[in-house]
Amino acid sequence: MAGWEALTGCTFARKDWRLRNKAIAVIVECLKTASAPQSLQAAVSEALKSGPERSDFAKLTLEHGEDAMKDHVVKSAANISELEDAVAEQKRAVESAEEANKIAREEADAAMQVAIDAANVWVEAADKLQALKKTNDGFAGREAALSLELSQKTDALDAFTALRTKVQALVDGLAEMEEEQAVAGELAQTPPSAKQGE
Repeated sequence: MAGWEALTGCTFARKDWRLRNKAIAVIVECLKTASAPQSLQAAVSEALKSGPERSDFAKLTLEHGEDAMKDHVVKSAANISELEDAVAEQKRAVESAEEANKIAREEADAAMQVAIDAANVWVEAADKLQALKKTNDGFAGREAALSLELSQKTDALDAFTALRTKVQALVDGLAEMEEEQAVAGELAQTPPSAKQGE
């Protein structure tokens, strides 16, 4: 508030009256910002334009003007402090929200990974099931072919067994015949005299 002190102390030279008037305009603007009454703003402007020989009313006006600006500075500092506290609270809330967002994102990523893993397990199981179905279908076709082949082999074995039985019967019958022929041949070769001796 160097301008205020220069104006109240009347330290502006007479030739710097334009500079003094600009400083007064700035002070009046500060009073407007401080929401000082319009009458105080006008009275302060007139009091600052007067010289060092100020009346008691002018001195009292300047005191009230200074008090209004000081109150405004105190209130502004308090408002700034409140705003800083509010900003700090908002900053903490933002940090907390960001942390919660980060945790939620991590949980969502973990859940997504679980879902992906489950989907991969499901795909692998579906592939295995498909392969087993193909194998099973192959077994069904193979079972029919093997059943047919077994039936054919059983029929062939039965036919072979029947043929073997017939052959064995023939062999057994042929052996008897050969035996009978051998006995008959011996008898035929035996001299008649030997036959009589028997």
